[in-house]
Amino acid sequence: MAPASAREVGFSVPKTKLIHWRTPLQREPPGSPAPPPICLDGQVFPPLPCVRWLGYWFAPNLASSAHFSKRLRLAQRAFATVKRLSPPGSGLSPHLAHRLAISLLLPNLLYIANLMVPSRGMLTKMDVYGRQVQRWVSNCFRSTPIPVLAAEAGIPPVLAIVPHKRRMAALSLICAAPTVNPAACRLCPTFPSLLKYRAPDSYRALCTRLPPNVIPLSWKTNCPHLNVKSHLPVDELPNLARPILGTRSFAPLARADLLLEAPSLPLHNTMTNV
Repeated sequence: MAPASAREVGFSVPKTKLIHWRTPLQREPPGSPAPPPICLDGQVFPPLPCVRWLGYWFAPNLASSAHFSKRLRLAQRAFATVKRLSPPGSGLSPHLAHRLAISLLLPNLLYIANLMVPSRGMLTKMDVYGRQVQRWVSNCFRSTPIPVLAAEAGIPPVLAIVPHKRRMAALSLICAAPTVNPAACRLCPTFPSLLKYRAPDSYRALCTRLPPNVIPLSWKTNCPHLNVKSHLPVDELPNLARPILGTRSFAPLARADLLLEAPSLPLHNTMTNV
C-alpha cells in the first residue's frame, strides 16, 4: 500500500478480503484453530475460504469447483428470471429465446471456462443445466432424446462448448504478440512463432526469475490436465495448439494493426481446424 499511497491511489478498506495461500507443508494439521485474522486501519478481516477477484473465485487449493459452482448458481438464477418471459406454449418466440440463451445464459455459466477446466462432476452439472436451457428454447418434451434436443435448440451441449472455448483461447494466444497480449510471453522459446523474442523487456518477469514450477513449459509436452498447484493454467493452452499447427513451420501472428502470415501456414486453414 505504500507505493500506492505515493501515487495518491486509495483503497476501500471495508471491501478488503483475506485468503491464505499456503503449500501443503505450511498448512496447519486437522483440528487446529483457524488462521488468525489481520487488522487494517482498525478493522479486523478474518480469512475466507473463497475470494472473488475480477469475477474469478479462488480457493486456497486453486481448484476450479469453487468458481464454477458460483457461476452455475448465478446462471440458474438468471434462467429462473428469463423463463418468466416465455412460459411453455406462449411468450417469446424460439428465435428470441435462442438469442437470450446464447447472449446471456451460457456466457454467465461459462465465464473463464477458456482458462480453468471444470471438474468432471461439475461439468456434468453444467451439462444438465445446458439441457434445461435447450429444452426451454426448443419447447421440447422431457422425453426428447438429448442429441435431438441439441439440434432442435440450435445450441451445442456444454460438454462440446467447453473444449471449443479452450481451443479458441489457444488460437488467440499463439497468434498474439506479447505487446498485445502479455500472456503470450508464457510461450516457450522453442514455439514456432514469427517473433524472435517472445517477451519484451517490460514482460521479462513473466518468464524469468520464477520458481522452477512456474517456468513456461514446452509447447510439445503432452499434458492435457496440468496440476494447478505446480503450473499456471495458461501453460496448458499452447499444448492445445498442437493439432492446429500440425506439421506447419510457423504460427501466424495477428496484431491490432498488422497480420503477418507464414507461407506454410494459411490462416484460413488454421481457423477451420479449430
